[in-house]
Amino acid sequence: MLAPELFTYDEAGIASFKPDQNTGSLPLDDYAKIDFKLAYTRCPTGAIKRSDKPFPQK
Repeated sequence: MLAPELFTYDEAGIASFKPDQNTGSLPLDDYAKIDFKLAYTRCPTGAIKRSDKPFPQK
C-alpha cells in the first residue's frame, strides 16, 4: 500500500481509488500525482490504470 490516501482495498483484496469512488472522474493535484506515480509504477500486477480523460461509466 504505497498511497493509502489514494487507494483502499476491499475484503477480497481488490483496490479502488478513494477520492472519486473508483470512477476515474477526478483529476489529481500535483501532490497526489507523486504518490499515484509511485503506486502505479510499483504495482506488481499492473492493475492500476490511468488516463488523461475520465473512464467510461458502466
